[in-house]
Amino acid sequence: MLGWSGGDKQVVLFTLHAKLFALFLQVVSNLLIPDHEADAFNPPLSPLALHSPLDRIALFTFSGLARWDGAYFISIAEYGYVFEQMFAFFPLLPFFLNAISMPLRACLGLSAYSALLVSTAILNTLLSLLAALGLYRLGRHVLECEVLARHAALLFAINPATVFTIAAYSESLFASLTFWGLLSLERASTIPAAILLGLASAARSNGIANAGFAAYSVLRRFMRPGHFCSTSKTSLVVLAILLPSLAFQEYGRQLFCNLSPLHDVPDHMIRYGQSQGYRIRGVRGDLPRYCNTTLPAMYRHLQEFHWGLGLFKYYELKQIPNFLLAGPSVLLAASATLAFIYARPTFCLTLGLERKTKLSEVFVGFFRCSVFVYVTHMAAMLIIGLVFMHVQVLTRFLASSCPAFYWFAAHISLPEAQKQHIPA
Repeated sequence: MLGWSGGDKQVVLFTLHAKLFALFLQVVSNLLIPDHEADAFNPPLSPLALHSPLDRIALFTFSGLARWDGAYFISIAEYGYVFEQMFAFFPLLPFFLNAISMPLRACLGLSAYSALLVSTAILNTLLSLLAALGLYRLGRHVLECEVLARHAALLFAINPATVFTIAAYSESLFASLTFWGLLSLERASTIPAAILLGLASAARSNGIANAGFAAYSVLRRFMRPGHFCSTSKTSLVVLAILLPSLAFQEYGRQLFCNLSPLHDVPDHMIRYGQSQGYRIRGVRGDLPRYCNTTLPAMYRHLQEFHWGLGLFKYYELKQIPNFLLAGPSVLLAASATLAFIYARPTFCLTLGLERKTKLSEVFVGFFRCSVFVYVTHMAAMLIIGLVFMHVQVLTRFLASSCPAFYWFAAHISLPEAQKQHIPA
């Protein structure tokens, strides 16, 4: 973070203005547009949530940040993991929201819910700045073109999923940890990479896909003689990425399969869960399927049972509007993948494992050899999203995890003269 350049400052200031404007739009939209009455998770507020004028101001200003999945994250931060489907939402964001809300409650006398809303706005704004800066520095390192890297970071600040980067969603947290973790991996800083990418895996389920970057690094080093030590170190990064997800699923399995008792959960949450037919921790009932499995299977069960995810399950006529909604992001990611394959067919066929020659790096910017693993990661995320997920989620899914998504957008939107090989 030391030694800020002019590009660093431009990226941070632009992102700050973009996020503050997005927060302003959120307030205006929440005031003018009635909430959609959807069959979504919407627990009642605690009777203590509005006990002061500051609570009412916080609710008026930031309540729009706690809709849809945001309601889950806020509830987890306030009460812990009470209902089974809450384990589809990983624990790192609630942990940070709690950490920030505590001094707000102590200093301003806010209720827990109001403090969490304010914490969301503060935390995700700061994390968006870190994510944009991390993407910029990662782009400078990988692309070796400062203009392209800076343009990509500016596009990140105004990406189509901006609303999710300020709401109580884990997109900003995941993006910041992923981009800085990948930069550490590129610089062969093993311990920072393991910590950051491991934390990313504790923020979102698709964090385990980052193990592909470390695995590819291991594979490339394994192909060279005399690199056993560095290969072993990078293998530890893979382990650090996988462990949080596995541990979290096992924690959930222990709570719901061993009927761990509830502690300090208010009655209004229990009544809400019972009225919705949710599986509640500590309440006896039929044991879920994942209790009888050896391998961690809780997350898969939740996605199938509560959200109806599975192989091509979203391919229905009524979902055509959602496919159209995701269309631009799908087209961008697919075009980036095909463009790279067309430009570097031999390199792609050999997975970039052939010995480099003097002519192997005649490309600049997006088509450099070093971009291959990022394009591969994006293509994998695209296929997984199209085949298994609710397709409208793809935009924020790609936008929060794939640097190549922005690099290609910058590549096609910049004049050719500005994409020349300008050292970072």
